[in-house]
Amino acid sequence: MKCSLCNKRAFFKGPLGAYCEEHLIESVRERARKEIEGVNGKILLAVSGGKDSLVLMDVMTHIYDKEKLMAVTVVEGAGSYRLKEVEVAKKFAQRLGIKYYYVTFKELFGLTLDEMVSRGKFSPCTYCGVFRRRALEHLAEKEGAVVATGHTLDDEAHTALLNFLRGSWDDILKLNSRVRLKPLRKVYEVEVTAYAKAIGVPFQEEECPYIVTRPSLRARFRERLFELEEEKPGTLLKWRETLERLGTPERKVSYCKLCGYPTSPNREVCRACELAMEVGARVPKRLRP
Repeated sequence: MKCSLCNKRAFFKGPLGAYCEEHLIESVRERARKEIEGVNGKILLAVSGGKDSLVLMDVMTHIYDKEKLMAVTVVEGAGSYRLKEVEVAKKFAQRLGIKYYYVTFKELFGLTLDEMVSRGKFSPCTYCGVFRRRALEHLAEKEGAVVATGHTLDDEAHTALLNFLRGSWDDILKLNSRVRLKPLRKVYEVEVTAYAKAIGVPFQEEECPYIVTRPSLRARFRERLFELEEEKPGTLLKWRETLERLGTPERKVSYCKLCGYPTSPNREVCRACELAMEVGARVPKRLRP
């Protein structure tokens, strides 16, 4: 099989065509470049040792000023797998020549994820998601940066479907906002995997123990959407582009009376502070109200 763009042997065949290594890498970087057009300040890369975030690091060093990049890993404390990811991410950041550090739930919130789960009534993913987002928000404020994550097209589709089933239209439209940068949001996960193999990314493949033992609804959707894409290649990208044409929600922001960070309209206390009160954790206050 030949590359769709040249006569070289194809390295990868995906939903958008067959590519040699050179054109696969070029295609991924070009789509990412379009996602960050107009951005010129500091960017805080949210990374783990997984392939998506490591590919994000590599892509960003080729399309953005490395001096304005820094990478951080938020360690929840859900087993040794995250500490293994820290080592992988640290070494890769050194290889790329960008600043890297990590922080823990214990440092920021006074409890590990395991401790939160043992004390609380919600799923592990609820505590992990809410507090990881707050950690990144807080760290980005300290650094004077905007957060960039390694969310792929598949991730965007999972989130949109979940919000649709929950009847949360505003949250669907929020996927079109640029509060956070998602340079890979129009790149399929299989393309990210192929890119990682092409450049020799040393990603760690161990899954979060909570996903393995207590799979979330999102994890189950992931399998179903993968099957759908297999049957009709290009479905997820068409869906994402259709959502994009719907625009963004009207900007309505309230501020938490406890920590000062933005929260949903008409809420006095943000979700992070609610969960912190439930399990006895603490939430850092906003630095610049």
